[in-house]
Parts: sequence; C-alpha cells; structure tokens
Amino acid sequence: MLAHAADYVLLYPDPRQRSRELSATGHGYWPVAVGVAAALGAALLVLVAVRGSRRRAVAMPSMGRIAALQMGIFTAVEVVERASVGVSPLPFLHSAQLAVGLGLQVVAAAACIFLLSRVERAARRVADLLRPRVPASPRARSWPLLLDAHAVVSRRGTPAAPRGPPLPART
Repeated sequence: MLAHAADYVLLYPDPRQRSRELSATGHGYWPVAVGVAAALGAALLVLVAVRGSRRRAVAMPSMGRIAALQMGIFTAVEVVERASVGVSPLPFLHSAQLAVGLGLQVVAAAACIFLLSRVERAARRVADLLRPRVPASPRARSWPLLLDAHAVVSRRGTPAAPRGPPLPART
C-alpha cells in the first residue's frame, strides 16, 4: 500500500491533480484498503515477534519472492481498479505509473524484509534476556555407575557382593 501510494505521490505531486487521477481510476475504496493493510501489517509484526521469541527455525521468504508477489498484486489491483470504473487498463500497462510502481514494489519488499528481520532478531534477544539461565557446574559431571552410588543390596535386604570374576588370592 505504501509503494502504491508513493507511486501516485511521485507522479502527481499536486494534490488536486492526484485526487482527480485517483478518482478517475477507481481508487474510491482507498481509505478502507489502507485500514485493512495497516491491520494486516500489525498482525504480521506480531507473528514475526512471536516467532522470534520462540526461536523457530523457519526461513524468511526471499526478497525476490516478496517483490515478485507485490509486483503481481500491484499490477492486478491497478488493472481491476480501472476496469471497475470502465477505464481501459491497456494504457496503464504502458505507462510511467506501472514502471515507477513496479520499481517501488521492489524497494518496499526490501524494506519489509529488513524490518521483519530486525523485529524477529529483537524479539529473540528479548526472549533470551527473559529466559532463566541455568548456572554451569564448576566441574564436569558424569552419570554415576550403579556400584558407585551405594553398596549393592540383595533381594533379601542384606549387602551383596559385587558381581564379577573373583579377585586373585593374596599371598
């Protein structure tokens, strides 16, 4: 949504001219779309923060994938906007609006990846700080052997001799 808006601000710096262009090309739904995009963006930030705090080993999508997805959505939305108000989308497909808009989608994708990776990293650091630390033992320990712990007791409750070959006789 930010790249979409930036496209029109760059190409139509005069607010009155921009407003006329947006009206003529089917952007009447824009306030609702901005609200939905803001809510989805906030939800995404929360999900990424939760994922970071849980140390999930899930790879972030590549910038190329996100850019390609955003470019496709941008183009489709612009075509549908124009078609919905009876304007042919063909001139748009050869316009500066499309070229600038596609370039801005790549920039927006890079910014999203950067922001999301920083949020995830920050959440991981906070979680690491909040997790209780187990103090390290001053010396290495090993599991005790059965005979090391206590004397072996027979089934009758009396001390039993350890099992194994007899010791050599002393002379």
